[in-house]
Amino acid sequence: MQAQGVFWAIVRAKYEVLRQPIVHSTVLVRTWPHSPSRFAFQRDYSMADESGDLLVKGSSEWEPPSAASAVSPVSQS
Repeated sequence: MQAQGVFWAIVRAKYEVLRQPIVHSTVLVRTWPHSPSRFAFQRDYSMADESGDLLVKGSSEWEPPSAASAVSPVSQS
C-alpha cells in the first residue's frame, strides 16, 4: 500500500485510563478488529499490568482518506 501512496488515518479515537502503570513496569497491550463497515475499520484495544488488571481501554476508527480530501504536495517556487 505504501508503494501506491495509500495509507490509513485514525479519524476517531477514544480511551479511558483506569489506572496509570508503574514506571518501568511490564504491560500487555492487546488490539482486535471489529467487522469492517463500508469505508471504515474499528479496532478496540486494552492495556493491562502483569497481574492482568486493566489499565487502559479504548477504541479507534480508521479510514483511508478519499482522493477528494487528500492533501496535495506544496509546490516550491
